[in-house]
Amino acid sequence: MNRKTYTCKKINDARNKWQDVRWVSLTRNSDGLQPMFLTKARLAYDDKYLHVSFLCRDNGFHATMKEFNDRIYLEDVVEIFIDDDCDRKSYIEIEVSPINTVLHYIIQNDLNGRYIGFARTEQCIESNVTVENADRDSILWSAEFSIPFREFITAKNTPPLPGDKWLFNLFRIKRSNVDSAEEYSYSITQGASFHDPRSFVSLIFE
Repeated sequence: MNRKTYTCKKINDARNKWQDVRWVSLTRNSDGLQPMFLTKARLAYDDKYLHVSFLCRDNGFHATMKEFNDRIYLEDVVEIFIDDDCDRKSYIEIEVSPINTVLHYIIQNDLNGRYIGFARTEQCIESNVTVENADRDSILWSAEFSIPFREFITAKNTPPLPGDKWLFNLFRIKRSNVDSAEEYSYSITQGASFHDPRSFVSLIFE
């Protein structure tokens, strides 16, 4: 049984929202081993938003889609799945690409390998992506985005109260080209799809 737990820090100052917030590392989704390219993520919250931050080392990325809810999972992307009532059957999926394109789905999953994604019609995610040189041979790109708590309509409390538990997972798709991809995760699924709610782990609000 996967017993990973992430404690989500409550923040009061938006200017320093990432101060003392814990990073976690993603591993290869196939076997949990260290990936070729460093990928880290962290989460925090305030009274209005769940904040998510990814940091990705890269040697270049494949990202061309620019419209909200384009199928950016076919290119380079980072992702979070969030199950606010812990039923493992319905959850939110948010993706952000290295050129700051956002995908926002509501997922229904029957836990037997079949799931349906419903695209959110309103663009309500605040996101920002930066890209910089890490060294001669690589770059770093970071994606920060904020999800309004009004999106979590099945949560017991919004905003969450201290001690509330949700479920979540984190992913990255790294594409060397259109046809080749490496998949990274916080809690590995080991299957052909990230959509394995059995892999979701605890998100505890501080």
